[in-house]
Amino acid sequence: MDINTIHINSILNNSCNLLSREKNYINNLNVFPVPDGDTGLNMILTVRGALNSIKLHSFKAMSIQEYVACFAEGALLNSRGCSGSILALFCKGISDSIKLTDGTESISNDKLSAALKKGCETAYQNTINPTEGTMLTMMRVLSEKFEQLSSDSSNNTLYLIKKNYSQLGRDSKKYTGNASSTEKSRCCRFRSNGISNFGQRDIF
Repeated sequence: MDINTIHINSILNNSCNLLSREKNYINNLNVFPVPDGDTGLNMILTVRGALNSIKLHSFKAMSIQEYVACFAEGALLNSRGCSGSILALFCKGISDSIKLTDGTESISNDKLSAALKKGCETAYQNTINPTEGTMLTMMRVLSEKFEQLSSDSSNNTLYLIKKNYSQLGRDSKKYTGNASSTEKSRCCRFRSNGISNFGQRDIF
């Protein structure tokens, strides 16, 4: 089963609710590039601003391209801090990829996989001094893992999303990439307890 605008809206609103509940927890895990304790706050302000942009429209009447473009623009306009900016760039890349897809009712596994890859590339390319062991790494691994899982066309898209997050949660500690030993030690707790477990708690 492909996902449609209603699915996407539900996923994003539930993600926003989860971010709101876990904001302080994520703030306390903020250790890179400096421990300023605002990652959770910046992410929730960015996502909430994007969803507020959607509320100006009747989302059920929007095509997937229109919905994702509106959300990405809202994220960019409301992005806060490094984490919010990187998240907004990720959304913009996804939107740019989905704009090129055929059909407006739903999006298939392969098209979503391509969109996640584009989102990851956009985030890396537009981040000054992109560093492994941060949320960029988790975006990259998310894209790679979804591509692997989606190779089986029989898999339900929503099932793939849940399975992907669960797998990331189990394997997150090994995703240190090219990070230095100092970066690894500073970001290990952030990766294993923050980004991955945040996703692992089931955004649905």
